[in-house]
Amino acid sequence: MTDATPAQPPSRLARKDVGDAIGFSSFAVLLYYAIANASAITLDEVQRRRSLAWPVAGLFGCVLLASSLPLASVAAGAALIVAVGVVHQISSRRRASTTDSTTDTPRTDRNNGSGSS
Repeated sequence: MTDATPAQPPSRLARKDVGDAIGFSSFAVLLYYAIANASAITLDEVQRRRSLAWPVAGLFGCVLLASSLPLASVAAGAALIVAVGVVHQISSRRRASTTDSTTDTPRTDRNNGSGSS
């Protein structure tokens, strides 16, 4: 019996896997720099070292380059970011509910100005 679809040669399969890894890695790096540029945009004039045009151009460049990546790489990267965000939210809520339920006393500020140490 023969299969309906022939197996791909190992060299072609390896190139495809490397290409996917490079696309996914590129998406992650561009996302990192897009977040850094977006953060720089939020700085006020005193904190900002350079013109606002630099982080705006950087953010635009990251989005432009990310749009040129293969759709599969962008989709995989976006799915991973969403999954990490969901796991983070679930673990944060569990941690908060466990911490709140273990104490019977209300939370107070340590520096409440009472002068006692």
